[in-house]
Amino acid sequence: MKAKRAARVADLLRKEITDLLLKEIKDPGIGFITVTGLDLSNDLRYARVYVSVMDKSPEQSEVTFAALQRASGFIRHRVYKNLRLKHAPEIKFFPDESIDRGFRIDEVLKELEKDEEE
Repeated sequence: MKAKRAARVADLLRKEITDLLLKEIKDPGIGFITVTGLDLSNDLRYARVYVSVMDKSPEQSEVTFAALQRASGFIRHRVYKNLRLKHAPEIKFFPDESIDRGFRIDEVLKELEKDEEE
């Protein structure tokens, strides 16, 4: 039962965090990002937010994640207030490399297909 509730709350959290990042966070350090996923503990105390940074330079990624960590307290407060949760989850941001891995797999498959044609 707790896992189902955590999944529902995680979906609401992901939507709320995405809205906050789009509409309310005005930090210039946060570049073009996409919230790709969120893992929430069963006790609803810890949230791992997975973010994909569209600017691929390592420097920009570091700046973006530093800005996200600075904004995490504000985000936590707004999530607590807007969703009326008993406890505000501790929010940590992590890079999501699944898109990069997907592109790399696609490149390898294209190379293999090209080799087979030759």
